[in-house]
Amino acid sequence: ANVPRALCLLADGASDQTLEAVITGLNRMANEPSVRGTMIQQGVLSKLIKIEKEEKNPSELRKKILRNIRHCIG
Repeated sequence: ANVPRALCLLADGASDQTLEAVITGLNRMANEPSVRGTMIQQGVLSKLIKIEKEEKNPSELRKKILRNIRHCIG
């Protein structure tokens, strides 16, 4: 029901804490194989790649977020 798309929209300009919660939710969704295709169709993969490429000098919390992003992409 467009939840992955809504989470991607929440990630735009979000604080680190909000972004961490969004990525955690996406990771939990990605653990269910039947949902992965829908996640890709709704732009999760491209959004995560975009977020990951934007980071140049991440803080400790951002490093944790990037690690979770890479886990979700994998």
